[in-house]
Amino acid sequence: MDDGLRRHGFETERVGTRAAALDRAAPDDYVLLVVRPVWPERSNIVRAGDLEVDVDRYEARRQGQPVDLTTKELGLLVALARRPGVLVRREELAEEVWGTGLWPVNRSLDVHMSSLRRKLGDTPRQPRYVQTVHGLGFRLLP
Repeated sequence: MDDGLRRHGFETERVGTRAAALDRAAPDDYVLLVVRPVWPERSNIVRAGDLEVDVDRYEARRQGQPVDLTTKELGLLVALARRPGVLVRREELAEEVWGTGLWPVNRSLDVHMSSLRRKLGDTPRQPRYVQTVHGLGFRLLP
């Protein structure tokens, strides 16, 4: 904001606290006073065993190490992590990850889910992270 105002001929001043800004803002001196709240950094982390999915940052870690996932694999994992323990239907995953209905991506969804499981060290027969509900969808196990 400073740069934009300066390019248009305004003088700007930055201070570190709200109190300092109010102290500096005499009615005759300032035309505009902007106070920006600083929110503490927040992260929505979902855990499934030793797997952590940071939904807000779009990251996954297993045993504390980043998991090397493609964009689609990470999209599937994040979509499941947004609703841990809840069945996420195949149609919902197709819409959320591909932005389309299920029919055009049906097989692609299976391929990406299989690859995701392999990278997580998971299997459909003995799931640690992702459970298949045959014909319906998947759920992230708690």
